[in-house]
Amino acid sequence: MDHATPETILTQADYECILNSIYCAIFVYDRERKPAYCNKEARQLVERCGFTSAALMKELTEQLNPAQPEGRYTVTINNHGIVCNVKPWSKDGIFIIAHESGSSTCIVKEIDAIWEHTHDGVIAVSPEMRHILRVIHVIADVESTVLITGESGTGKEVIVNEIYQTSRRCNGPIIKINCGAIPDTLFESELFGYESGAFTGARRQGKAGFFELANKGTLLLDEVGELSMSAQVKLLRVIQEREVQRIGASHPKPIDVRIIAATNRDLWKMVQEGKFRQDLYYRLHVIHIHIPPLRERRDDIIPLACQFLKAFNEKYDKQKRLTPELARLLVNHPWPGNIRELENAMETMVVLAPGDDLLPEYFMASRKEGDTGEAVQLKKIIPWKEAVDALESELLRQAHAQYGSTRAMAEVLGINQSTISRKMKKLGIEVK
Repeated sequence: MDHATPETILTQADYECILNSIYCAIFVYDRERKPAYCNKEARQLVERCGFTSAALMKELTEQLNPAQPEGRYTVTINNHGIVCNVKPWSKDGIFIIAHESGSSTCIVKEIDAIWEHTHDGVIAVSPEMRHILRVIHVIADVESTVLITGESGTGKEVIVNEIYQTSRRCNGPIIKINCGAIPDTLFESELFGYESGAFTGARRQGKAGFFELANKGTLLLDEVGELSMSAQVKLLRVIQEREVQRIGASHPKPIDVRIIAATNRDLWKMVQEGKFRQDLYYRLHVIHIHIPPLRERRDDIIPLACQFLKAFNEKYDKQKRLTPELARLLVNHPWPGNIRELENAMETMVVLAPGDDLLPEYFMASRKEGDTGEAVQLKKIIPWKEAVDALESELLRQAHAQYGSTRAMAEVLGINQSTISRKMKKLGIEVK
């Protein structure tokens, strides 16, 4: 049986069909760097940002190395940041996979960047997270105490694990304790341990505390801001002296532990309010790593969503796909619950979405389930037109605050983008 070559199977129309089905803006240039082709997503990108294929290449020319053009570049055209992944192709031409900085028109646009800036599962595409990984690399060979702060759900424990894995103590134990879950009456016995017969109900053989269990390793004090003042005094002594004394013991034991503390509270503010000891604060605040909320590092949203999508597809044996429409919505969502909320949303959609393509309406449906607040409050009877105008104005302002662009707003509200632009201009809201 004869085997046909690829050229005899695929026509030019076939290739165009394939390229147009890809959720990436693809620009192709010949050896003279003249535009040869752009797919559907690329045409939408240039229309949305107001430039041409030739203009994109003109901006790139200043950065490209003619001998080795392959690489990742960022250019600014009409106040739009365009991220370009440049690849060579036959006959000395090049093709560019491009996307608007801070957006997510192309779902697989960041695959190279994800793996380039990923270390043992830590997504670090945004400048903020790349800086955190650099700090972790710097402190890998030192024993300094680390304080990690950030809102709930930002991934503090992931950073803890990364610090542990890159440190010289990676072969030792890592003990994680939630300070907020330990009653004040049990604090000493849990952290420092006790000897046989130290108190009624004590184990006959005694018990090692968390500090002893973490010896030669790492101890995470999670939610350290929840400790009572009396517990803070006891913890401070152990950190200063580097020794623990079990309840009922006559002599202390030296310990060799690297301490990492984590909290979602503002410890310095607590110090000023008299709720946290200043001396303990300075003992913990040696190396400070602050993890910004997800809304402040939007470049990480799509890579994280893809990571969760892959994991839940494997877990539930699904083949769900992230669409550009949903991706734009995810990027513009405020994410008050941070990464934990994003993970929850992706799992919900993978399990409940009826088709393989994940669409914006599935995300909105999953968010509405937990929303028990009233969308509109009517305090008095007013003329119909005045009420409609007031509701429309408030709806547009809230949608603009949450989704940022008229394109994303149109997808969520189900009306034309031009209609939104016109109404926002009437209201005096700046149109993006």
